[in-house]
Amino acid sequence: MGEATEVEITNARVTALIAVTICLLGVAACGGTDTEGEGGVSAPTKAQLTQAALTQGDLTGYTVKDNSDAQSETSARAAKEDCQPIVNAMNPETIAYDERIVRRSVAETKQPEASFLIALSSVKSKEKANQAVSDLRTALSDSTCLTGFDSILSGESFNIRRVLTNATVKDAVDFSIEAKNGMKVRYVFLAQGSALLRILAADPSFNHFVAIPKRLVAKQKQKVSKVSK
Repeated sequence: MGEATEVEITNARVTALIAVTICLLGVAACGGTDTEGEGGVSAPTKAQLTQAALTQGDLTGYTVKDNSDAQSETSARAAKEDCQPIVNAMNPETIAYDERIVRRSVAETKQPEASFLIALSSVKSKEKANQAVSDLRTALSDSTCLTGFDSILSGESFNIRRVLTNATVKDAVDFSIEAKNGMKVRYVFLAQGSALLRILAADPSFNHFVAIPKRLVAKQKQKVSKVSK
């Protein structure tokens, strides 16, 4: 697949939820930690998140592309307040500290039948990161969220028809959403120190749910653990 046709999955679009565009990112230099964190835990800098993100060669059989130019959806909102943690997990820009977030797109090298979009974001403390995961679990136990809700993305309405919970991943939340237009997307969301990791998965047509490889989650979590305790 050539660069002009490669797709990057993002949550910052209106009726598509997933936008197309893969842009290359130059890797930033490693920086220090933020000292304004709460609970004695510092928020990772954007440079540290960049250092922690997967790069080409980290995962055999996968192609990793860096992307810093994807549009951010910092104002994504759920019409039902109780469902907001689901929107936050889908759109980590909404809760990222100081807009500290980096993204990577990942696909199988030989048979790119699915695309994965990784977002690493910083929060002010380990407690806040764990709270984001806890709030998501609570929202996913709410039947009024699971049966669908409206949300606002980029100032326009986007309808989520249903939310599904998947088999538990250790220390993570695994869930899927189906939009009113039939689009199907799967997510894994977890905390690592004062950082949040979200992985999004979809097939090229967005007609089928795609499993997120456990080794992809494990490798990215391992790298994040080195900069966010």
